[in-house]
Amino acid sequence: MAHIREHHALSNYSYGRPRMTMELREAGLDVGEHRVGRMMKDNGIRPVRTRRHKVTTDSHHQSDIAANLLDGDFLADGPPSKNGQEQEISVISGLPRTGFTSRSSSICSVVV
Repeated sequence: MAHIREHHALSNYSYGRPRMTMELREAGLDVGEHRVGRMMKDNGIRPVRTRRHKVTTDSHHQSDIAANLLDGDFLADGPPSKNGQEQEISVISGLPRTGFTSRSSSICSVVV
């Protein structure tokens, strides 16, 4: 426990479980990460955050907001068509997972 306290102070109280384990192993101690974490937690040793969170979003900008072109209307007027003509949709079903074709596979063609 003395090694953990010493390395914690040497790191300016910034080392957490993973880096503390690495430091202790470099010092010649055979320790596991979970044991070090449990010992730190039981003795109230916690890393201190060395950097503050930097806010990068400016919500009070003066730029225009983009126009809402869809206006929440996600429904189609009808089936897809090309130049007002019907389209054919072919579906192949029943193919085995091996990639080989068999007699049980079927091809279905639908005119929309």
